[in-house]
Amino acid sequence: MAFNSLRQREPRYLNRRLLDLAHGIDTCMNCGTFCGGCEPAHEDTLEGGKAGGQKAHDNRHAALCHDCHVWYDSVRAGRDPSGVYLPHQRQEMWDRAHRRTFDVYWRRGQLKVA
Repeated sequence: MAFNSLRQREPRYLNRRLLDLAHGIDTCMNCGTFCGGCEPAHEDTLEGGKAGGQKAHDNRHAALCHDCHVWYDSVRAGRDPSGVYLPHQRQEMWDRAHRRTFDVYWRRGQLKVA
């Protein structure tokens, strides 16, 4: 039996203060555009907690400018705003931006181990 079939769906992790940290990042973690405050773009996968019309867990977000967020959330032809990723590479773009986002939080001391 597969490991995933044994697990119950865990409750969604919600944390508004964590999402608000994205608004404090003024440069998009994907395209590098100065935007004066990014948007928290939630991961679009089941592994990230997305299901049944719900967004992924709040800790599964990337700080993106509005244009990159829209590109990630919609199925569009053409490259992302950075010109690097094609539509079939959406998750790769988000993964990279997510890692960069949380690196910024840690460097700024906004995340700590309790």
